[in-house]
Amino acid sequence: MILLTRLGTPFTITVIIVALTILAYGANLMSRSRPVRAIASTFFLLALAVMSWIIADRYIEAGRPPFKTLFESLILFGWSVALIYVVVERFYRLALLGFLNAIFIPLLAVIPMESGKAVYIVQDDHAVRKDVELGVIKGDRIQILKGLSAGNQLIVEGHRFVSPGLKVAVIPKKL
Repeated sequence: MILLTRLGTPFTITVIIVALTILAYGANLMSRSRPVRAIASTFFLLALAVMSWIIADRYIEAGRPPFKTLFESLILFGWSVALIYVVVERFYRLALLGFLNAIFIPLLAVIPMESGKAVYIVQDDHAVRKDVELGVIKGDRIQILKGLSAGNQLIVEGHRFVSPGLKVAVIPKKL
């Protein structure tokens, strides 16, 4: 805790890190780039680590569970929410806070393959097969966890008649 108190009060440090996390997630919503997402996740995990450090320090210092004061209760609440988020997001691969960043595509665009699931996208007027990892289904849409990125042109109709490298004509359709 000595290092933290040299940087400022634990509350101030926690507020700054959480504010940076919120800003980074906001920037991620705007840019949807992997480096920005990595920065946001790093700030989030840093906030969780600082809150864990504060809770452990308060517990050792007071010799009791750290939720007697409002500050301690807020830190414990924030820590609990962050920990639940990490468990659900990382282990169950559900995007709770990242639902705005999640990529959902029409379920019909997914092609079952021997090696897993795939979709076709258009790159330089040619069809390219992309293996994908699927997430949750919401109505007629399915979440893509890995394999696609925002901005890919997905082949939705006629995709079962396409093969990799085939020249395709793009007919834009709002999804």
